[in-house]
Amino acid sequence: MMLAACARDGLQTRPTFHGLGLHLARVLDGPAQGRTQISSVRVGAVPGTHEIIFDGPHEQLRITHEVRDRRVFAEGALLAARWLVGRHGVFTLDDALADPPHINSSAS
Repeated sequence: MMLAACARDGLQTRPTFHGLGLHLARVLDGPAQGRTQISSVRVGAVPGTHEIIFDGPHEQLRITHEVRDRRVFAEGALLAARWLVGRHGVFTLDDALADPPHINSSAS
Protein backbone atom coordinates (compact mmCIF):
# COMPACT_ATOMS: atom_id res chain seq x y z
CA MET A 1 0.00 0.00 0.00
CA MET A 2 1.22 3.48 -0.81
CA LEU A 3 0.51 6.55 1.30
CA ALA A 4 0.34 10.12 0.05
CA ALA A 5 -0.41 13.46 1.65
CA CYS A 6 -1.38 16.51 -0.42
CA ALA A 7 -1.94 20.11 0.67
CA ARG A 8 -3.64 22.72 -1.50
CA ASP A 9 -3.42 26.19 -0.05
CA GLY A 10 -3.72 29.78 -1.29
CA LEU A 11 -0.87 31.70 -2.86
CA GLN A 12 -0.47 33.76 0.33
CA THR A 13 0.46 30.63 2.34
CA ARG A 14 4.11 29.81 2.98
CA PRO A 15 5.48 27.49 0.29
CA THR A 16 6.01 24.37 2.40
CA PHE A 17 3.97 21.44 3.59
CA HIS A 18 3.13 22.49 7.16
CA GLY A 19 0.75 22.36 10.10
CA LEU A 20 -1.87 19.64 10.34
CA GLY A 21 -0.94 18.14 6.97
CA LEU A 22 2.66 17.65 8.04
CA HIS A 23 1.59 16.22 11.40
CA LEU A 24 -0.71 13.69 9.70
CA ALA A 25 1.98 12.69 7.22
CA ARG A 26 4.42 12.03 10.09
CA VAL A 27 1.83 9.99 11.99
CA LEU A 28 1.00 7.93 8.90
CA ASP A 29 4.65 7.33 8.08
CA GLY A 30 5.30 5.93 11.55
CA PRO A 31 8.37 3.70 11.72
CA ALA A 32 8.62 3.59 7.90
CA GLN A 33 9.76 7.23 7.78
CA GLY A 34 10.13 8.72 4.35
CA ARG A 35 7.74 6.43 2.50
CA THR A 36 4.74 8.77 2.48
CA GLN A 37 4.70 10.83 -0.70
CA ILE A 38 4.08 14.49 0.14
CA SER A 39 2.98 17.19 -2.27
CA SER A 40 2.07 20.82 -1.78
CA VAL A 41 0.26 23.07 -4.26
CA ARG A 42 -0.32 26.84 -3.97
CA VAL A 43 -3.22 28.19 -6.00
CA GLY A 44 -5.52 31.25 -5.88
CA ALA A 45 -7.32 32.05 -2.64
CA VAL A 46 -7.98 28.49 -1.42
CA PRO A 47 -8.02 28.67 2.42
CA GLY A 48 -6.73 25.11 2.73
CA THR A 49 -7.40 21.54 1.67
CA HIS A 50 -5.45 18.57 3.06
CA GLU A 51 -5.87 15.06 1.74
CA ILE A 52 -4.45 11.74 2.90
CA ILE A 53 -4.53 8.95 0.30
CA PHE A 54 -4.21 5.24 1.01
CA ASP A 55 -3.57 3.64 -2.38
CA GLY A 56 -3.79 -0.11 -2.79
CA PRO A 57 -3.58 -2.28 -5.91
CA HIS A 58 -7.38 -2.54 -6.29
CA GLU A 59 -8.82 0.41 -4.40
CA GLN A 60 -8.09 3.82 -2.98
CA LEU A 61 -9.27 5.56 0.19
CA ARG A 62 -9.11 9.36 0.47
CA ILE A 63 -9.65 11.40 3.61
CA THR A 64 -10.05 15.12 2.91
CA HIS A 65 -10.15 18.11 5.24
CA GLU A 66 -11.34 21.25 3.44
CA VAL A 67 -11.29 24.68 5.06
CA ARG A 68 -14.00 27.04 3.82
CA ASP A 69 -13.21 29.99 6.09
CA ARG A 70 -9.85 31.11 7.47
CA ARG A 71 -11.49 31.86 10.85
CA VAL A 72 -11.04 28.19 11.69
CA PHE A 73 -7.28 28.82 11.96
CA ALA A 74 -7.86 31.64 14.45
CA GLU A 75 -10.15 29.39 16.50
CA GLY A 76 -7.43 26.73 16.56
CA ALA A 77 -4.85 29.28 17.71
CA LEU A 78 -7.16 30.38 20.54
CA LEU A 79 -7.69 26.76 21.63
CA ALA A 80 -3.92 26.26 21.67
CA ALA A 81 -3.46 29.44 23.71
CA ARG A 82 -6.02 28.21 26.27
CA TRP A 83 -4.21 24.86 26.44
CA LEU A 84 -0.91 26.63 27.19
CA VAL A 85 -2.23 28.55 30.21
CA GLY A 86 -0.36 27.39 33.32
CA ARG A 87 2.11 25.22 31.41
CA HIS A 88 5.86 25.84 31.21
CA GLY A 89 8.33 24.45 28.69
CA VAL A 90 8.48 23.65 25.01
CA PHE A 91 5.50 21.86 23.46
CA THR A 92 4.56 20.31 20.14
CA LEU A 93 1.28 19.65 18.41
CA ASP A 94 1.50 16.08 19.73
CA ASP A 95 1.40 17.41 23.31
CA ALA A 96 -1.72 19.48 22.69
CA LEU A 97 -3.50 16.68 20.82
CA ALA A 98 -2.74 14.18 23.59
CA ASP A 99 -4.33 16.47 26.20
CA PRO A 100 -6.90 18.65 24.38
CA PRO A 101 -8.54 21.57 26.16
CA HIS A 102 -12.18 21.35 27.09
CA ILE A 103 -14.06 22.50 24.01
CA ASN A 104 -17.38 24.25 24.50
CA SER A 105 -19.14 22.90 21.42
CA SER A 106 -21.66 25.20 19.83
CA ALA A 107 -23.31 25.04 16.44
CA SER A 108 -21.93 27.56 13.97
